[in-house]
Amino acid sequence: MVFCMATSHHSNDPLPGQTRPAAVGAKTHVPQPNISIRPNLWHNWARIALRAEARASAAHRYGLDTGNLADALEGETLESMVAVSAVRHSFHQL
Repeated sequence: MVFCMATSHHSNDPLPGQTRPAAVGAKTHVPQPNISIRPNLWHNWARIALRAEARASAAHRYGLDTGNLADALEGETLESMVAVSAVRHSFHQL
């Protein structure tokens, strides 16, 4: 037994896997370029982090030198929090 399958192909239809060319004067969609501008602030955040770290170290030394540990620990903690936040922001800007 032989099976035959008849196919028809019209000359105006594209072959399988092919696309029909655009007609002359047809409008095509051209995507617009995507441009983003981001300020380069990482170096500013890095400077803020370094200054906060220096102030935290100074507060720590002040507490050791004067024996006023409560005030020194508060100052050191707050400046350390600023330094950590600034480092995170500087990495996020890269």
